[in-house]
Amino acid sequence: MPFRPTVRDPKIRKPIVMRVITLIFVVGLPVLILYYENTILDTLFERFMDSQSFGVRLLFTSFGTALSGLWSYHFSQTAEFQIYDRLVTPKPARESTLLSPPSNIFIGLWRFSPTRDILASNIALAALVAKFTPILFSNIPFRNTVTWKMHEAYMWMAVAVLSYMVIVLVGLLGWTSFGERWRRRKVHLPVKVDTILGCMHYLVESRMVQVLEGVSMSARKGRDRLVSEMGRLYVLVEVEKGDGRRMGVDYAAEEARR
Repeated sequence: MPFRPTVRDPKIRKPIVMRVITLIFVVGLPVLILYYENTILDTLFERFMDSQSFGVRLLFTSFGTALSGLWSYHFSQTAEFQIYDRLVTPKPARESTLLSPPSNIFIGLWRFSPTRDILASNIALAALVAKFTPILFSNIPFRNTVTWKMHEAYMWMAVAVLSYMVIVLVGLLGWTSFGERWRRRKVHLPVKVDTILGCMHYLVESRMVQVLEGVSMSARKGRDRLVSEMGRLYVLVEVEKGDGRRMGVDYAAEEARR
């Protein structure tokens, strides 16, 4: 029977929209900072920036807070799908099914770096750096209590951080446009994987369910050791269903015959 994947939720395009919004925001911030640094005009903007009031620092702090929130969103999206991206090709349990999405940015950076996943590692690093941008941005408006050299140091650090973020976002959008199309020719994920029900969708027809029956009752370390010692490879494949076929996590073809 022909493979009829579940129709994707229209909200699946939300990450693409958020990436574009983030890119526009990140490109606009260094433009604003450099404009403030290199122009001396009698305008409302200049008078506001030179007022050294609490409102100026609050505005730039809010920019950093918004930037941190946006990068946290992109990190969570990357973390959710990273395991399934790895399962496009057969992988042992320790590198696939036994992994869980990182609970925070620090664990994500530690986990992504050894896998040589350059894009995921840079997204985690950018999300980590974004956590410090509220403090960094709040020191950009000049104050009498700060020396000019210190002011310039904060300003150029902010520009460097934002330039790095632009590079990462361009890479992320490039992957969205080309890399994901290549991946979808090999695998189609019709259901989001950020819930238990979504994960069950890819396991319900798998042979793993029968083979690993009862293993979940074991302690985590014992369970992980038992699954690893089986020595099997796992991959996203088309699995049989009552009314056709769909994508699911199962043993690689050469392992399924054991």
